[in-house]
Amino acid sequence: MNGILGGLDPVAVVLAISGLLFIEECGVPLPFAPADLVLMLGGIAIATQGVNPALFVVAASLASIAGALVARAILKRAGAPALMKVAARLHVQGPIDRASRLLRRSGWLGVLAGRLIPGLRIHTSQVAGVIAMPRRTFIAGLLPAVVIYVGLFTGLGVLIGPAAITAVEHLQGLLVAGAVIVIAGLLLGLAQARLRSDEIRMLAQTRYGYFAA
Repeated sequence: MNGILGGLDPVAVVLAISGLLFIEECGVPLPFAPADLVLMLGGIAIATQGVNPALFVVAASLASIAGALVARAILKRAGAPALMKVAARLHVQGPIDRASRLLRRSGWLGVLAGRLIPGLRIHTSQVAGVIAMPRRTFIAGLLPAVVIYVGLFTGLGVLIGPAAITAVEHLQGLLVAGAVIVIAGLLLGLAQARLRSDEIRMLAQTRYGYFAA
């Protein structure tokens, strides 16, 4: 299996991506693997590596739901002071305030909206815990939001899958060609520098012999 995730068994791809989603949903920042990019990679794997789409969507959705419930439970126990401490450290007080206003004003619809607004997805789960939103209310907004989010970005990955693989292959070719050109240029530069050095040495020797005579 070639491609961006080449070399991995399809089941391993599903497990790896689901694990990353669960970790991020629990509130652990993963700047190197944001959920939208990870889901798009999953879609690319579906399109190019034979990953089962139903298995991937179900696993990714369950991992997201489980992580969000864990985040809500943790913050319900830890309380607002713990969330504000983390928010200050990560400089995310603004998004947390927006998520809080949204959930207090709109209930499960606020959960649905917050989970789909860029920058509020994880904080929505955290705030739901801090304000002790009932589990049933939280799940009512969480489930459709997860389905929409997972479906959207996985679908994008499926659509761009072949094009993404082609782009990577072209990029690899360009990188190889660029490396060859750079190496050739360096070798040519070194040869010219050496030739120039030899010319200067010969000229110096000639002048030295002339003055010595």
